[in-house]
Amino acid sequence: MSDIRIALKLGRFSLEYSGSLSFFERVIDPLLVGLAPYPGREPAALAAAARAAARGEAQARPEPEAAGFASPSPHAGASSPAAPSAAHTSASHAPASQGGGGAAQAPKVYRPTSPEFGAYIQKLGPEAGEPDRQVLAFAFYLWNYEKKDVVREREIEGCFRALGLEPPRNASALFQDLSERLRFLQAAGEPGQWTLTTKGANYVRTRLLGSL
Repeated sequence: MSDIRIALKLGRFSLEYSGSLSFFERVIDPLLVGLAPYPGREPAALAAAARAAARGEAQARPEPEAAGFASPSPHAGASSPAAPSAAHTSASHAPASQGGGGAAQAPKVYRPTSPEFGAYIQKLGPEAGEPDRQVLAFAFYLWNYEKKDVVREREIEGCFRALGLEPPRNASALFQDLSERLRFLQAAGEPGQWTLTTKGANYVRTRLLGSL
């Protein structure tokens, strides 16, 4: 099946994807569905637009201000500019420093460093479509592939953005639930830092991946 390239932006949400249609339908689409329950129309509309664009309906737009395209790669980017990534957007809107008067340094956006990140994402099954399971899956990736005993929330946010997805808006509540109720994560002492428990690692292996 032909590869596709999608760039969509709607309000605060943006999506950039380049790859096979089958992988989009199996992994990326469930991730988008997980965003749909959030308040406002943008997440659901973005998911619908991405689905339509992936099927070649390049003219489908959920709202007048939304822009997107879908066409076979590798020539898709030759005529239509892609929507700015979340990393570029946040950097361009960084506030000016109040102390020195100059522009403040934009916070460094984490990017996955292991070359196996893409292969790992492709191994995730449909159950990884829920936001809390996505957070747990990224925590497992950081622990297992990047050998991080302590994972930071900003690193997990970076994993979302590496796939062209906005991190969940209720991330604090998700981390709390994964820690206190499910016991998949454990607080690592400082705010925003977590360790993956044995129970959490086993859940990813058996339920989200099926096998290592």
